[in-house]
Amino acid sequence: RLIYHSIAFQYFMPESQQRVAAAIERAGQRATETTPIGWLRFERTPDEQDPTLRLRSWPGGKNRLLATSHPHGTYVNWLGDVPAR
Repeated sequence: RLIYHSIAFQYFMPESQQRVAAAIERAGQRATETTPIGWLRFERTPDEQDPTLRLRSWPGGKNRLLATSHPHGTYVNWLGDVPAR
């Protein structure tokens, strides 16, 4: 299963962002090797100029920074599998 969103999260109220992130985290904690879950998101965060493409995967909760990009895809800086915060 994969949960994904693109340039949407920033428009949610902070309470909604926290609620959605917590629900995804709870689902991730229930993931197993036979029922993995991924959270793929292309979003801009307050401390970043360009949107980033990030993947968090469970089991394990590994968080990876995959790319930075122009919001409309004018350029994509593919990073591959960089550990992310």
